[in-house]
Amino acid sequence: AQSMGKVANNIKSVADILENPHLPMEKTPAEVQELLGAVPENWKIEKLRRGSRKGQGWVLREYTEGGKLPTGRVIRWHPGGGHHGPEPYWRVSNPNGKSEIIRAGSES
Repeated sequence: AQSMGKVANNIKSVADILENPHLPMEKTPAEVQELLGAVPENWKIEKLRRGSRKGQGWVLREYTEGGKLPTGRVIRWHPGGGHHGPEPYWRVSNPNGKSEIIRAGSES
């Protein structure tokens, strides 16, 4: 059986994370960014836009061709301390909905 540490190193593209939202759970945003390499075309790195941590965190958001409209595909890291509790967490969204909150070391 593979350990969770090895699974986390399987991040090679944004698609990997969109397909398996648990991949980045034990990583920092900087580590995920390094694994992804260059920001993919039509994606932008941003900060949280609202809530108690507005302007913090790390958000990788996809835009339509030309960068005008968000597609709904988002990989988000929240530093914690908001209404989901004090621990940092990841959340992956796509147009069909969003993942559960994925905490570092969570087994859900």
